[in-house]
Amino acid sequence: MRRAVRAGASGGFTRRAPGRYSRRMSDINGIIDAAALARDFRVLALDLDGTVITGDYRLSDRVVSAVARFREGGRLFFVASGRARISSFPWVEKLGGADGLSAFNGASVWDGPAARERDGAPFLRVGLSECVARELLALARRSGLDFHAWSGEKWYYEARTPGVDFYEARSGLPGGVVDFDEVDELRWSKLMFVAPEDALAEFAPRLRETLGEKALVVSTGVSMLEVVPPGVSKAAALDAWLLRRGLGREDVLAFGDAENDLDMLLAAGVGVAMANGPEAVRSAVGRVCPSVEDDGVAAWLEEWLDARGKA
Repeated sequence: MRRAVRAGASGGFTRRAPGRYSRRMSDINGIIDAAALARDFRVLALDLDGTVITGDYRLSDRVVSAVARFREGGRLFFVASGRARISSFPWVEKLGGADGLSAFNGASVWDGPAARERDGAPFLRVGLSECVARELLALARRSGLDFHAWSGEKWYYEARTPGVDFYEARSGLPGGVVDFDEVDELRWSKLMFVAPEDALAEFAPRLRETLGEKALVVSTGVSMLEVVPPGVSKAAALDAWLLRRGLGREDVLAFGDAENDLDMLLAAGVGVAMANGPEAVRSAVGRVCPSVEDDGVAAWLEEWLDARGKA
């Protein structure tokens, strides 16, 4: 077993500072335009971290109230998170429960009562193959970056590092230490690298080139890079759930902040990027709401509902 290289004393991991993107709605390009105001959505699709959960892990009462107000009259609520279900579930409960839920960036998807039960079974679940997982393990060890893997509802690491401390605080769940060479079969839902942004920016292109079509490499937030099965995405998970519900992409209003949200935002009838998200995401989506620290999702929903007289 090889130990991952530790980061510096501070760990080098970053979270967006509260208030960094604080701006009035009138200062942000792409506020609720006439086309969006004219739409009557049947589904609200939300990312969690960086969208409704702040950098210091808060979910405001204002956001909870706005989501509840949107659901009045029978509208549906879908949560699309990169988190594991067990990690996202407490936040989803605070939001009033979900009609549909995806975890691991779309690798697992739940519908109906199963989405609201802690032990509900997903109707769709995809994992990395054993062959790809072993290749990833070798690549991860050679990288010198902090890494860990999710298997089912648990995550594991080979050495205690600053990246482990960072992720335990983010997920709210303790990981388990393991020598992956002693595991007979690696049943991974995803592999995650946790490292300073500059290190991940240098490593990601090489990892994508090496893996090719065997797996998808995606940034899921500041200081995090994930590897998931090919074909897995939040848009694909949303599509699978919509099909079961007899709905289409045009029925969806979606919010997200990171690279792993982009496909969902572009697929939705209307997608809205958070002001605290990367410039590349905001530019690609076009519509932008205030930052997560400023309750951007709530502000957008309130204005849309008020304009439509849906008090």
